[in-house]
Amino acid sequence: MQSKRGTLLLGLVLIFILVTALSGCTTATIKVTLKDEDGAALKDITLTVGEQVAKSDASGVVTVKGLKAGQVTLKFTGSNYSEDRTETVKVGSNEFSYQLQSHAWQARPFNDLAKWRIRVTTFGMEEPVTGEFVRGQGVHWTLPDGSEIISLFDVVYYRGAGSSWKRLAWSGSAQSTGDMMAQLTNTFLGEFQAFDTRVSDSLMETTWVGTEQVNGYDCKVFTVSWSAGTGGSGSYKVYVVAKGEFKGYVTRYQWDVESLGTSVIDAYDFGAQLEVKAPI
Repeated sequence: MQSKRGTLLLGLVLIFILVTALSGCTTATIKVTLKDEDGAALKDITLTVGEQVAKSDASGVVTVKGLKAGQVTLKFTGSNYSEDRTETVKVGSNEFSYQLQSHAWQARPFNDLAKWRIRVTTFGMEEPVTGEFVRGQGVHWTLPDGSEIISLFDVVYYRGAGSSWKRLAWSGSAQSTGDMMAQLTNTFLGEFQAFDTRVSDSLMETTWVGTEQVNGYDCKVFTVSWSAGTGGSGSYKVYVVAKGEFKGYVTRYQWDVESLGTSVIDAYDFGAQLEVKAPI
């Protein structure tokens, strides 16, 4: 009886060894399909898994064989790409698909946009100034105290919180208020226009920071340092919309000054149904 059991056990072991040998499935194989943010195949991306290295083909497919089953780290590197992913793989075939974020700097000029909302939080402000901008019309500003100003660039209207609209005459305090809002409007638009110019400046340097969701958009975050070549220079943290209809537009500019704090200009709701006109 004991002999029969031993023979049976030996037979089962031999069968297991034979099946395993025939199947050849003692290691794991991974097949990865890579695409960019727009869904296009990513060619020539290097995948490193432990000591194994392979490169994606024209279809964005890369295969690595001979891996141990278990948790592995997939390191993707290439021109403007660098990401790590962690997966658990089993013996045999494993397939994965990823969309990788390009670290390349790319920003679209704002002169392509006609309408958007604005939020300005500058040094020392507890509450932001908000606005609605329509190119060719003007900006409708709302101040933290609830008062409103409509700047049509050559004409300014003012309404205190709970008061009626009035057109500002250019004298006394009204002129100061009008000048202040005109300056804010020009600063805002001038900054965006200046940034559009710097985007193509050969002296501008960008550094990839990471990704973050800002103003309802998935964004790529960069530190941007620029030099105008005439002594002017500066740096920002810039949040660029990463995907969708408004991909490439900057939704936030941020300056951090140690002695003053943080100043932020937000642009969002691109293409919203907005209208800026004289209220009276």
